Amino acid sequence: MTAGLLGVPLGSVLSQRLRKRFPTADPVICAIGLLLSAPLLTGACLLVSSQTALTYALIFFGQLALNMNWAIVADILLYVVLPTRRSTAEAFQILISHALGDAGSPYLVGAISVAIKGHLTSQPKMISQQGLQSMSQVLENATETVTEGLKEFAKASSSEDVISFKALQYSLFSTTFVEVVGGIFFLCTACYVISDRRKATQASMESSNRQQVANRPVSG
Repeated sequence: MTAGLLGVPLGSVLSQRLRKRFPTADPVICAIGLLLSAPLLTGACLLVSSQTALTYALIFFGQLALNMNWAIVADILLYVVLPTRRSTAEAFQILISHALGDAGSPYLVGAISVAIKGHLTSQPKMISQQGLQSMSQVLENATETVTEGLKEFAKASSSEDVISFKALQYSLFSTTFVEVVGGIFFLCTACYVISDRRKATQASMESSNRQQVANRPVSG
């Protein structure tokens, strides 16, 4: 939550300060935020089992960079769309972003995790010679059989937990891949945002002029 509270105004401030010198600053800031967030969140996923404090730090800065584009995207949408269509464009942007993000991404990540888990559990496991010897020794004593059985059950449960963790870890890498793709698209947007803004402004002025002519009282 703190990363969101800081990231949104940070993106807005950077946009206001850089837009005067660099007209394409808005999509570039969004692209940099996404491309910077991707390796940070990837590092957090890789270090989560060994470096807890560093993982939280990477998640914070990754979310901070990711949240910089919220206000900027809304601003871009407003100045490249005609005033009469801005409400519709804003509604579609919010709908699509939440449908593919908040609503759709948990299911997609879960489906990828289940598929990866099935692949990991289907791989054959090799039994060592030492394991065979220990199994023959267990058969000699009933008490040792029970003890070793409990150990094997605990080992199997632990192995299943590790597989579930690895499957979810690998599936979360899909989100960083989407961030990289989004950053590339924002860089492509930077090539067209100036001309699109000029066209929207020109069309808005022409529409306003036509409305003024239509509302002008007829003399005579």
